Amino acid sequence: MKTDKTKSSLLNAITMILQTGIISILSLVSTNLILTNYGSDFNGVVATANQIINLLLIVEGGFSLAINVALFKPYVNNDTKKIDAIMSASKKIFFKIGF
Repeated sequence: MKTDKTKSSLLNAITMILQTGIISILSLVSTNLILTNYGSDFNGVVATANQIINLLLIVEGGFSLAINVALFKPYVNNDTKKIDAIMSASKKIFFKIGF
């Protein structure tokens, strides 16, 4: 069973590395297209919006991981009351982050 977890973790890590690489390449291409078609001013506005979104993703990312970990045991045990309680608390947290 431990090897299944190791394989799953390795697959997740590889997938995240590929995702990061693809996003980086697409970001370079889109920045080049924006600069070519719209100019530097518009690129500055887009870069500022992307930085704000990335900041929210960093804040949100820690909560998402914590929620996923917290949901694992109740999901395996089919404890719907505990799942509902975690999801309700998660909704409140995400509302605060979004606000």
